[in-house]
Amino acid sequence: MELQKVILGELLTERVNGLLQEKYKESYHNVIKERERHARNMEEQLRFLTGEQRAAVEVCLDDFIDKCGEDLEFLYQKGLEDGIRIMKSIQKL
Repeated sequence: MELQKVILGELLTERVNGLLQEKYKESYHNVIKERERHARNMEEQLRFLTGEQRAAVEVCLDDFIDKCGEDLEFLYQKGLEDGIRIMKSIQKL
C-alpha cells in the first residue's frame, strides 16, 4: 500500500509539473526559483521602508499572491478535465 502512495505521489508531481510547464513554456522549477529569489529580495527591502513605501509593497505582495492563485485555478481546471476524461474512459469499459 505504501508503494502505491509513493508512485501516486510521483505521478501527481509529474502531472502538475507538466501542466505548469505547458502554461509557462519553461521548467516550472525555474519559475519557482525566480519567485523565491523575488520573495527574498522583497523581504530584504522591507526593513528599510517607510509607511507609505510599505503600502506600495503590499500592492506588489497582493499581485504575487494573485499569480499563485492563478496557478492553482489552472491546476484545478486541468484536474477536472483529467477527471472527466477518466470517467468517460471508465464508462466505456
